[in-house]
Amino acid sequence: MVLCVLGSDPFGPALDLIDGKPMKESFLSVRRINSVESQSCHILFVGASENSNLTHILLTLRDAPVLTVGDVEGMAARGIMIEMIVEQQRLRFKVNLQVARQHGFSISSQLLKLAKAVY
Repeated sequence: MVLCVLGSDPFGPALDLIDGKPMKESFLSVRRINSVESQSCHILFVGASENSNLTHILLTLRDAPVLTVGDVEGMAARGIMIEMIVEQQRLRFKVNLQVARQHGFSISSQLLKLAKAVY
């Protein structure tokens, strides 16, 4: 499982702590990347510095089974699958269910109930 961070990295060294950790039948690998072209990511976090490039990023990944995550207001409405937000010191999220389904992902109804918004 490969987790890629594109652009600004709000996680700092926290992701380094999980790099190489075992998962069910594989290991988690964390990569910080400068471009989505020629990358093999399973999960892509799009940093705030890439917000102006979001349309290009999503077009590049249009046929790829990559779970996209971002933390800029409005990203889910623009096509990111999961938009993370901090609200009253709590981490919340929005889900673009239509885009997730188009890429072959299913999201449980329990998780969707916790979302602040579902598109």
